[in-house]
Amino acid sequence: MPAGRGKSLVLGAALQPDGMRTTAYRALEALMCEECPAEIAVGHVFSRRSRHVRVAMGYLSSAPVCATCWPLRVEGATDG
Repeated sequence: MPAGRGKSLVLGAALQPDGMRTTAYRALEALMCEECPAEIAVGHVFSRRSRHVRVAMGYLSSAPVCATCWPLRVEGATDG
């Protein structure tokens, strides 16, 4: 992966099935879902869920979650 390139791209606002707003991302490299053993493939849309894991310099605050575990409706997207 080239230096300075992240693992995902922010797509924008999205809605969860319960109507809560969240942010949708597009995977720029394969990622593992935090909730299940599924891989989030390059180009697929996913979200992030809060988590708190102690690391050397503080805490990580989010982890990728696939669209099967946390379905999203990207705002402004059209079906079909």
